[in-house]
Order: sequence, then C-alpha cells, then structure tokens
Amino acid sequence: MEKKTRHYRLEEIQAQMKTVQDLRLTYSAMEGIRRAGMVNQDAMDVVQSLSRHTTTSQ
Repeated sequence: MEKKTRHYRLEEIQAQMKTVQDLRLTYSAMEGIRRAGMVNQDAMDVVQSLSRHTTTSQ
C-alpha cells in the first residue's frame, strides 16, 4: 500500500545515513535487505541515490 503522506523527510534520512555504522534499521528493514540479496552498504547506496519527486493530480 502506497502512503500518501510522508512520515519522514528524505533529506533527513539521507543526512543520517552517511556510513553503514550510522544506519538505524528495524528488524523488518534488516530482514528485507537480506531477502533482497543486499548488504547494508547496498541499502545505504540506494537511499543516497533517491531524489524527491513530486507529482500533481490531474
């Protein structure tokens, strides 16, 4: 289910995730990373590559 309202600002998350040691992940997030065949560095790289995209309703 897609959220309509963001709960955290992307910029704040990216600022917090500067090194793998900085990651504060829930068990669910760690399990999702593992199931995707990724390691924490991969997940951090993905988050750092994200950009905020806004859309307008037509």
